[in-house]
Amino acid sequence: PTPFTSTTGTTTYYVGQTNNGCPSPRVPVTVVVQPKPALGADKIVRICYGGTADLTNLYNTSTLSNNTWLHNLLPVNDPSSVNQEGLYYLIGSNTAGCSDTAIVNLIMLPPVIANAGPDADAEYNYPYQLQGSGGSEYLWTPGRPLLNNQSIPNPLATLTETTTFVLTVKNELGCSDTDTVTLRVLRGPTFYVPTAFTPNGDGLN
Repeated sequence: PTPFTSTTGTTTYYVGQTNNGCPSPRVPVTVVVQPKPALGADKIVRICYGGTADLTNLYNTSTLSNNTWLHNLLPVNDPSSVNQEGLYYLIGSNTAGCSDTAIVNLIMLPPVIANAGPDADAEYNYPYQLQGSGGSEYLWTPGRPLLNNQSIPNPLATLTETTTFVLTVKNELGCSDTDTVTLRVLRGPTFYVPTAFTPNGDGLN
């Protein structure tokens, strides 16, 4: 007979033989089914570019007598701070020697690159549209009252003096990057004459 092993506990089986119609004494065979640890389902973990992941808080290993993390078939020295993409295997066993395995797929997202647009000239007290890109969530500072909406990629800036804006962008995981743009306010109806160009070398244009 094959013992039923999906239920833990102790079961006693008896075995005997018959020879020419004469039965032998029965001999007891005790089978103990030990509980198997259940770590849980496999998981996918995403981290920001250049970041690290803590694998130790993904599964409850407090009831295990031994647990080991493997990556590329090699032991992981510090599972609380890993940054290499790929599959990580957690092998846990209890005092009875029964074990279970869980797999974590670690994915590193591409870097977030904020782009606040090039520096530009804006007319005095007249709306100028900023051009931001690089993420799914945006925050411009300073915000109101200089901007009509500081949480969109392309807000309108109404300025009375030259201002530098800082754009912070985030992706869906919260990974972020920043960029700056300076709007120089020109007061009309005057002319702006750049001083970088001086034909005769006297420092004046």
